[in-house]
Amino acid sequence: MFSINKVNLDISKEFNDKIWIYFETNLKARTRKEYYNVVAHFTKCVGHDPYYLTLEDTKTFYEDLLNKINKEKLSYSTAVMRYSVMRSICDFIENYKINHGEEYTNYFKEFSLPEQDKTIKEEDLPSLKDIDLVLNKCIECNDYRAFTIFSLCLKLGLTNTEVCHLTMENVLLVDEEHLALSLNNNKRIRRILELDTDLSKILDKYLSDYEIAHGPLFYNNRNNQIKMRDTERLLQKYIDMVNTPKERIAPFTMQSLRHIAMIMLLKGNVSKENVAKFGGITTKWMNRYERIVNKNDVDINGRMSIISINPGY
Repeated sequence: MFSINKVNLDISKEFNDKIWIYFETNLKARTRKEYYNVVAHFTKCVGHDPYYLTLEDTKTFYEDLLNKINKEKLSYSTAVMRYSVMRSICDFIENYKINHGEEYTNYFKEFSLPEQDKTIKEEDLPSLKDIDLVLNKCIECNDYRAFTIFSLCLKLGLTNTEVCHLTMENVLLVDEEHLALSLNNNKRIRRILELDTDLSKILDKYLSDYEIAHGPLFYNNRNNQIKMRDTERLLQKYIDMVNTPKERIAPFTMQSLRHIAMIMLLKGNVSKENVAKFGGITTKWMNRYERIVNKNDVDINGRMSIISINPGY
């Protein structure tokens, strides 16, 4: 066991004797020290170790990591490592306490650090014309599944993970013309996104045509719930089909569709605070989108998005 420095003195005997003594057994000496130091950082940040964890503790540590990244006091990769370590340790604590008849929630499973703040250049993103070609090719091939998946990302700015994890339980009825999606990957804080008329029609047609009444919304060709690599391959398939010797569009990803959605919301004159809330991110990461929004190109009606998608029928 390595020496415990002063900052580690706040780590409780309960954590050391009931959790750490078992958790550390499968770690190499260097990794063991790194992991324990992460616990020490958490303890210093929130005032106690993770043996007792609250949602507020998790938020405090999460915001502290973001703050350090933005002030360049911590690299993005180190922040991701620290968050991952805390999630793993709290998973271990959760299992330990449940097995001993105690309640415990690993709130670290309910958050994830935003993508690294890289500058997004508009020329690196697909044009709306390129996206329209891909969507039209989906309709031409009678693949309304692909059309629906891409449309949800394009209008709602869903992450690939969110799309792949959608089930019928996430689909809500607002009124006769509008559906909504409840994104409850966070047990305490849900995002409920109302679909506009065109997207509601698209999703309703998909559910009807593919007879989806329960379980996952999207399946892969093996009839399993669709995975992230499946959607990326699906998108690339239609990009390849669109390309001809005379005219080619550059490859793009599911994440590109999310980027376009955020940009179009800002172009639709929506505040960055509301866009951030809509996209499930913090306002600290909105500057990556604001940089490439042409402020003269906004929808004076202030709609949620300036993109309109023809349902294809």
